[in-house]
Amino acid sequence: MLVCSHCQFLNPDDHNFCQRCGSSLVQQTCRYCFAKVEPDQSLCPQCGSAVTRRWWAIVSGLTPPSSQDQEICLDSQQRYQLTSLSQNGGEDDPEVEGMVCDRQPSQLTSVQVLREQMALHQGTVDMTDPTAVKSYVQQSGLVIPPQACAYLSLQLQFPRAIPALHDAWYQNESADCPQAQILLLDDRSTYPELLSLWGNDSLPAAQLLRWLNEMTDLWIALEPWGCCPSLLHLSNLRVEQGQFLTLRRLYSEGEESCSLPDLLQVWQSLFQETSPQRQQEFAPLLQELAQSSSWQQIEDLHLLLNQVTTHWEAEGREAGEVAFVPDNLASILRTTPDWTCGDVPTAILPNQLIQLEAVGQTHPGRNRHHNEDFFLIHQHLQHLSNPSARQVYVQGCYVLCDGMGGHANGEVASALAAKTLYQQMQLHWQDTLPPPALLEQAIRHANQVIYDLNEEKMNTGLARMGTTLVALLIQDTQARVAHVGDSRLYRLTRRGLEQMTQDHEVGQREIDRGVERKIAYARPDAHQLTQALGPKRQESLHPSIQSLELEEDSVLLLCSDGLTDNDLLEKHWETHLQPLLDFHTQLEEGLKQLIELANQYNGHDNITVVAVRVKVRSQLPLIF
Repeated sequence: MLVCSHCQFLNPDDHNFCQRCGSSLVQQTCRYCFAKVEPDQSLCPQCGSAVTRRWWAIVSGLTPPSSQDQEICLDSQQRYQLTSLSQNGGEDDPEVEGMVCDRQPSQLTSVQVLREQMALHQGTVDMTDPTAVKSYVQQSGLVIPPQACAYLSLQLQFPRAIPALHDAWYQNESADCPQAQILLLDDRSTYPELLSLWGNDSLPAAQLLRWLNEMTDLWIALEPWGCCPSLLHLSNLRVEQGQFLTLRRLYSEGEESCSLPDLLQVWQSLFQETSPQRQQEFAPLLQELAQSSSWQQIEDLHLLLNQVTTHWEAEGREAGEVAFVPDNLASILRTTPDWTCGDVPTAILPNQLIQLEAVGQTHPGRNRHHNEDFFLIHQHLQHLSNPSARQVYVQGCYVLCDGMGGHANGEVASALAAKTLYQQMQLHWQDTLPPPALLEQAIRHANQVIYDLNEEKMNTGLARMGTTLVALLIQDTQARVAHVGDSRLYRLTRRGLEQMTQDHEVGQREIDRGVERKIAYARPDAHQLTQALGPKRQESLHPSIQSLELEEDSVLLLCSDGLTDNDLLEKHWETHLQPLLDFHTQLEEGLKQLIELANQYNGHDNITVVAVRVKVRSQLPLIF
């Protein structure tokens, strides 16, 4: 099947245009500028970016080609063209790794379909158990190499640390040759190696400790699959976004299984690359780890690292501050309560904001002649840069309102609510993020202003003006979210799309009372609002407020229901939202494409979206 890059509809393989939206299935779309690119072009004619999808191929049991000059495809359908390769295995079991170019990026693979099905069935099938996963795959009818099952399972558990599997299959090289195994993965070969960062003395000690903890977590998950050697190849340990440990690929155990002392040896090798000062900081810990005979259970090692972290925190050290492992580590371990691994917190390194961009767009909708939506963006940015670091300090207020009460009244209510909230924030927002009570007070004030105007004009019934509201306040890496009604906030990260607010409407209210979703939304008044600004006195108003921590690169989306109706974002986030995580992608053009999609599928209402894109990094000391 061919998946339309515009609407994600599945089309027959022999179609050139999408049956649902009419978009070309042979043209590609540049992920950076969204220009249309012909199928025979590898570069975007508008911005020059590469548009073909590339995957990292791992091939076992296939004789490598004698020349790289010839055009070689890994599959019989001539879809995956090999562009670079290297041989890793021996003569008895040759293994080839390299880059492949996907000539049919719109063609959905069976592995991709299986991956989505596994994600949906995590609640009913233990996707961490190799036996259960292999049985699930077998029942699906898909025949794939055993290691492909490991990728599918582990990537569900560690979406950032394990590269996603794109395709996998067996292939016979010849009639008298055993089957070759071919895996195609997300390419992480360009990520920096952990070893290259480990020796950076400007990194806080807590970051190194965090990486050690992440390795123990991965070891526990890799062990049932026989993939612990993945942590023993230093070149396989990579870092994403300067702080997140990730694996380039999975390695399986050979005839001899690996053990925990092998992992400790890797840690010793890492610390050998650090300065004498850094080695001195961790000397007591390294001495404990050197007694490899004492560490036979990964849970004990995990507990040791967490106890060191807990001791640092007990002495009042900040997570990012350079800290020394105590000399009396042994006595600490003897006196520390016997917690289980899951009960002990792991130190999280503070983050800092290094880039922020915000864009808003609105459209009346294809079936509307006026627009009752309103959005407001106000942000104050300060940039700090030096040869070793850069940082952004921000105070940002982002508001979206969806008015109601007719042409004149709806427009007035939405604009009045947004501007009133902003004015209240201007009066009371100092150097720290306003507390929830202050934000609620500002929302109640906006409600009162609209309510008083209704009373003054003697508006009644449907003519009584009102509006929904969703507001986002950002102070550096701290954020506060408030909403009233069915306007929503979504958070997009590399892990996927997450709805952060719950609609204030009858259907959701019934669900909160224990009614099944299907029954709750079968009511004729299911989408009737239970909360809005303006129609009623503030005594009946109960805004929802929550706090967020910006811990990773994200796009925060404030949306009116004209955009979110019919689960539009949930169905199309991979094609229309995921590219926006890349700061090379034009955010304004991306929102334009999103509104066009909403007009095509919804269009019955005004459509408004505000996108706030943030890039964060580990908090490193600034050097002046």
